[in-house]
This record gives sequence, C-alpha cells and structure tokens, in this order.
Amino acid sequence: MEVIEAIRRINYLMAETDTVYHKASQRIGVPDSVMRLLYTIRDNGDSCLLTRLYKQSGISKQTANSAINKLEKEGYITVEPGGGRGRMVRFTERGLRYAANTADKLIEIECEVLKGFEPNEIEEHIRLLEKYMRGLKERAEDIK
Repeated sequence: MEVIEAIRRINYLMAETDTVYHKASQRIGVPDSVMRLLYTIRDNGDSCLLTRLYKQSGISKQTANSAINKLEKEGYITVEPGGGRGRMVRFTERGLRYAANTADKLIEIECEVLKGFEPNEIEEHIRLLEKYMRGLKERAEDIK
C-alpha cells in the first residue's frame, strides 16, 4: 500500500471514529464537549485536575470552560482548589448519576467492543497508535 493511501485510510478511520462518538452523544442528548469532559473526569476516577482535563479531553480551553461552567451551574461538578495553583474538578452526587447515564454508556460500549479482541491485538493496537502519535507530535513541532 502506498503511503498516501495509508494516510487517507487512517484519516478516514479517525474521522469516522469522531462521527461515531458525535452521534452517540447526540443519541444520549449531550453536546460533544460536555460528553468529552464527563468521560475524561470519569476516566480519572470521578475527579480531575483542570489542566489534565484540558489535555486529556482534547478540546480547547475556551470550549472546555464553557462546558465546565454549564456543568457546574447544573450541579453536576464542583471546581475547587486542587493544591498549589491547580484546580480540581469533581463530580457531585448528582454528577455521578449523570455520568452513569451518559459517559458510562460509551465506556460500556468500548469495553464490549474490546472484549472481541485478543489481548495481544489490544496491546498491538495501542502500541501502533502510540508510535504513530509520537511521530506526528515530533514532526509537527518542526512546522514553521
């Protein structure tokens, strides 16, 4: 396979993955940015440093802050001092129930899909994704 064809296929699959998550968020009735934050907080054990939330959710600070304000106003999360200059985002009891009905649904689907893989296939998939991402990050830093 030519390199350019491989790039097309990879980019198509990544875009298709984003579309699947978008449509799932729509079906659940949650905006993508809110779903990503809920998912990321849940993935970090129901609380997360704000800086980590920005980095791991993959959404811009401005979009994240809008979603955080919305979630805080609705009583799903609290934002409080997290040691040093950092701030910690935590689920409230109401937020835990909300996450169970939103982000947890996606996590359950992901778990079911991966149960269909052999353990070595999962490890290889992760290894290759990490290798690809490292290469992209290194070379993207050289862009001027």
